[in-house]
Amino acid sequence: MYYLSLLGIFKNEADGMKEWLDHYLWQGIEHFYIINNCSNDNYIEILKPYIDSNIVTLYERPEKQVQVKHYNEIFELIKNDTEWLIIADFDEYWYAYPEKNIPTVLKQYENKVSAIFTNWQFFGSNAFIQEPDGGIRENFIMKWHYNNHIKGIVCTMYTTHINIHYHNTHTLPQITLNHSLYLNHYGIRSLERFNKVKISRGSACPYNGLSIEEADKHYHGNYFKDHDKNEVLDTRLRDLVRNASATNNTTTI
Repeated sequence: MYYLSLLGIFKNEADGMKEWLDHYLWQGIEHFYIINNCSNDNYIEILKPYIDSNIVTLYERPEKQVQVKHYNEIFELIKNDTEWLIIADFDEYWYAYPEKNIPTVLKQYENKVSAIFTNWQFFGSNAFIQEPDGGIRENFIMKWHYNNHIKGIVCTMYTTHINIHYHNTHTLPQITLNHSLYLNHYGIRSLERFNKVKISRGSACPYNGLSIEEADKHYHGNYFKDHDKNEVLDTRLRDLVRNASATNNTTTI
């Protein structure tokens, strides 16, 4: 049985997939259960070494805009195989600070809580028109001042249903923790990448009751402008990555 695993869904995320996987290996993830939702990029080339090393289990789910349905189908298959489960998108980077990694934090809450939530930190484009070299965590360091959305880590034995921002659990309380665990959400990145990837792939879940076509059009409007807020400097994760690289304290496949 794994102590900590991750459940995520993706479409056309190959350009940042290796950084995302290696980030979570560094942060203590033991296994990934990830769902491909109609990608047409080179994702399988990126994933193959991780699949061959039994680090990634890949599922194919082509149905559009039913992210929660896909989550719960897979959750029912894997809920007895891992004690804790992070639910994260491929633009979301959980990390622990000042603790060594995420399991170090979770062990402090064993048999005390059923889920741990934290407020995501949404990062803007940092004025990048084109995608910069050097990685996501290194380059995107300006975020919104106001961050109210939350994401969670669940203890599977107390969990009955997976959602996107909230999860249904029982017996033990849920808590929100805005120290020790942090979540960087790189939701738009550069304008070039946003137009090339995010607009073309559309939405993974229903948006305000809109049809699939209407929800996809949502990204063509003012989404980038509305979300491109570069108000607060936050270099915590970048600095942790730099320090880990300098001391060879990283994990990669």
